[in-house]
Amino acid sequence: MPAAIMAATAANGGSSRPPTSPTACKGSQGLPPLEKFPAQGYLHNIWQGFRSIVAYLLWPVHYIHRVGWQRALASAIMCLLTFFHGKPLRKLGIAMEWLGNSILGPDKDTKCNLTVIGLLDRNFTLDEHTVTTFPSETPSARTNALVCCMASKVIYEDDRLVEHVVNNVWNKNNKGEKFKFIEWYHYTTQGQDRVDTQAMLVKKGHAVIVAFRGTQPFSVVDWATDFRFSWWDGIPPLGRVHIGFLESLGLGAPIDDEDPSEKDESTRLEEDEKLRAFSKYINLCQTRHRQGTKRRDDTAGRKSRADVRDPQTPASDESEADVLARFLKDYVLEDKSALANKAAPLSEEVCDQWNVRDNAPLYWKIRLALANALRADPEAKVYITGHSLGGALAALFAGLLAAENDVMAERIGGLYTFGQPRIGDWSFAEYLHNKLNLPEQRYVRLIYANDLVPRVPFNSSMHQYKHLGPYHVSNAFYAVTVGTSTEQPAMGVIAPYLTIILEFWYNVVWNEIANLCFRDVPRPRETCFQMLVRALSMFAPRIAAHNPANYLNAVRYGFPHGEQKKQPPT
Repeated sequence: MPAAIMAATAANGGSSRPPTSPTACKGSQGLPPLEKFPAQGYLHNIWQGFRSIVAYLLWPVHYIHRVGWQRALASAIMCLLTFFHGKPLRKLGIAMEWLGNSILGPDKDTKCNLTVIGLLDRNFTLDEHTVTTFPSETPSARTNALVCCMASKVIYEDDRLVEHVVNNVWNKNNKGEKFKFIEWYHYTTQGQDRVDTQAMLVKKGHAVIVAFRGTQPFSVVDWATDFRFSWWDGIPPLGRVHIGFLESLGLGAPIDDEDPSEKDESTRLEEDEKLRAFSKYINLCQTRHRQGTKRRDDTAGRKSRADVRDPQTPASDESEADVLARFLKDYVLEDKSALANKAAPLSEEVCDQWNVRDNAPLYWKIRLALANALRADPEAKVYITGHSLGGALAALFAGLLAAENDVMAERIGGLYTFGQPRIGDWSFAEYLHNKLNLPEQRYVRLIYANDLVPRVPFNSSMHQYKHLGPYHVSNAFYAVTVGTSTEQPAMGVIAPYLTIILEFWYNVVWNEIANLCFRDVPRPRETCFQMLVRALSMFAPRIAAHNPANYLNAVRYGFPHGEQKKQPPT
């Protein structure tokens, strides 16, 4: 073979074919350049443009396939809600509240305008028997549920009206110890993933009530929190927890690699570090709980179930007190000198509310206030409640409180949620059930008819959100029964529309006739505004069923009364 041919062969990768032009079409080695065939170049450009158009049109299908239809639906809803930064929804709410208060009038005593929820049911009073006998020693008693349900409804209103209702309206017919409004909490953050959370602290005798506000109908921030379906699994005993609810308690948020632009870099890093520091503290608490349970079981000579109730947590070289002290110093306390005694980071000086930062996590603001209240009253019990988003925050707050401190868990008198969405996977649901329902049921969860909210987030194979434990369910006639399955009753396609018609007939027609004919049996009566809303709600029955007034009527007229525990003989 001539030397020139051999050199050309070596330069062509060992092939005996002649070298091709760099402008030649791929796969057309040995052919003339593509520029010599203009028609073929035009077809290639047309083909690439067609592929781009098809890819753009099929992008939603690809996105749904990648993240699942539930998250895709949530993203689509959020895009609609945040249209023009949520201004249309907010202005609609302002217009409806202005119209309602102009026609029906504001609150007579405080002159505060009522929210849409308050306009639907202006009754904030509690009957004499309820306010006098609260709290009942039976967690599932109607007395406890009614006070907590009313607190979950009244917290939607202005804080001045809430304070007036607690201190004056509830004490009007109260012949026992008086209700006292203690504190109003408002936690908010700025940025794209904003949160806006409200809570209050109320005391009556040995009972301390913690109530969280639910989703305000015209608040884009609250809806964004609900539809933030991502989860956090940094606390193994608690399983996967809804990240939007963790953010609402001020405990931070992990960095989302799929959406790195959700916050600015410094804020994202700070929120991520805060959540990881808190998770490390809870993990150390769980290690202490498990070791204590094993010691008690070994002393009693029985097989330990510590790993079932409190699963294994990652090992750490730091002590629980050191981790807690550093977290309080970095994120909670204003005056760090109060942490001089690191062996007791939750001392009375640390729990002083005047030493807590304004932007401290909401969980820790309430947690330190409860520590003071329980230290001052050794017999005090904590009752945690909320409706909708507030119910989810109440359940998560109770779960974190139980995970942090066994003593605090024993002081929880009851957890009462109304229309609560799912907040975690099977592990979290089981953990909460084990902590609050064994040996006595202290977790009371009420579902009204075809309410959509308790069915979200979805329990699909991707999200895996679950409910667990006994629950109470009310039908359209406010008849409440107790369910024992792990989920709530199924909701059909036609049933909600039939139910809303029955609700309209029962509340608008039958109750008016019954109040005239059977005066001995009290029945709910509704205003003209409520009747109008019920008529309009036939177009969205699953959402209309979430009205707090439905839950309040279900508790008031259909909830089991429960039996007062008798004192043991002395």
